[in-house]
Amino acid sequence: MSGEFLTIPADSWTALLAMAGVTYLTRVAGFFLMGRVRLTARVERWLSALPGCMLVALVAPVVLSGGVAEAVSGALVLAVSWRTRSLPAAMVAGVASIWLLRRLVA
Repeated sequence: MSGEFLTIPADSWTALLAMAGVTYLTRVAGFFLMGRVRLTARVERWLSALPGCMLVALVAPVVLSGGVAEAVSGALVLAVSWRTRSLPAAMVAGVASIWLLRRLVA
């Protein structure tokens, strides 16, 4: 098992380290840039919308390019989110429904 660690190609390690470096730089740059931005009400509203936008950007391609199970789960998540206004409840509903539907449909 420990020998498998050494068989990873060098270009994979290079890509991994480059991605880690870019991730770190974006976090550090955000920290320093926000020290120079005046937090107006408009900027605060914009920043508060980012997590939801990022979540939609990650999930939407799977829902839109998936099958029936993904579409039904996406609709269920929207309904639970709208009804409860609870992100954890919507996430649990989504994970549970996609798990169940993929087993029933497949």
